[in-house]
Amino acid sequence: MRRAFTLIEAIIAITMIALVAGACLQLRAESLARVRSLAGTGAEDLAADQILRLAAADRLGPGRRLEPDDPQSPRVWTGEHAGRRYTLRKEAVVVPNPLRSAVDEDSVYPESVVVWRYTLTMGDTVRELEWTR
Repeated sequence: MRRAFTLIEAIIAITMIALVAGACLQLRAESLARVRSLAGTGAEDLAADQILRLAAADRLGPGRRLEPDDPQSPRVWTGEHAGRRYTLRKEAVVVPNPLRSAVDEDSVYPESVVVWRYTLTMGDTVRELEWTR
């Protein structure tokens, strides 16, 4: 005798397939949302890195001084890079010399050195880079 699926069995099978498919689609949607969020963060980090590299290589142009008459005044650049607005500030700061050992009191190296501090503001994010040139 031939046995076929009853209507109830067919409805239960279709319901189970629909539940599994719905769960898979939900997981896919959540994964895509995470990827988009990470891609946005990565793009902003990349843009910030590019701006800081250009600044350290003196490729952003002269910028403007905060105090035009003072040659020691910090320089400021504002603009847009990769679709993101930024403000970059470059100023000379004195920092402890990394070559001087805290143990060696008679070191030939000076206690502190002057470096350039670049402060980049993009949106709500602030990044800093200290550079010797």
